[in-house]
Amino acid sequence: PSGLAPVGSPMPKGFLRLDRIVSHTFGITRMAARDKILKGLVRLDGQKVTKASKLVATESSSSSSSLLSSEMKLELIDPFTGNRDIDSWRAHDHLILNKPKATITAMKSNSHKTVIDVLQKVNAFKPRLRPVGRLDLDTTGLLFFTSDGELAHRLMHPTYHIPKTYLVLVIVIESAPSHRHVSLFSSSSFL
Repeated sequence: PSGLAPVGSPMPKGFLRLDRIVSHTFGITRMAARDKILKGLVRLDGQKVTKASKLVATESSSSSSSLLSSEMKLELIDPFTGNRDIDSWRAHDHLILNKPKATITAMKSNSHKTVIDVLQKVNAFKPRLRPVGRLDLDTTGLLFFTSDGELAHRLMHPTYHIPKTYLVLVIVIESAPSHRHVSLFSSSSFL
């Protein structure tokens, strides 16, 4: 076999497409399996595979619990941790804080109280902790801290497409917001 099989083509005996094996092995849909493969989140024998149509030699029928031969290793990579082992995770400090108003997300400031000041006040600060992301001075909400630079990078960098959700409450005392104000907020281009 050439190593790749178009969708719908007859399958050579003893081979299956990688997306089918990933779907079966991890209990996910074929579409989800293809998505993970295309994103580079699947390793076969330690090598990243990005072609869902890759043909893989099988040892047994699809009714068995494993489709791969016993010598092959299939891994699904966690996009957040990169599948680092649990001891690597434990080697770092992680903390969450409900950031209060009138506090800035900074390590130090001469003019405002910082999130580090809040952590020190409750004896929760550790020297290597850094905030992941930021919230403005008068914004309250969940703020994650970690001493794991790689994890912080994966959570913040746009390459990893980690969704973030914000809830904005606008209170106008003098008058109702104009259509212009509403469209500015809803367009996500308000600065």
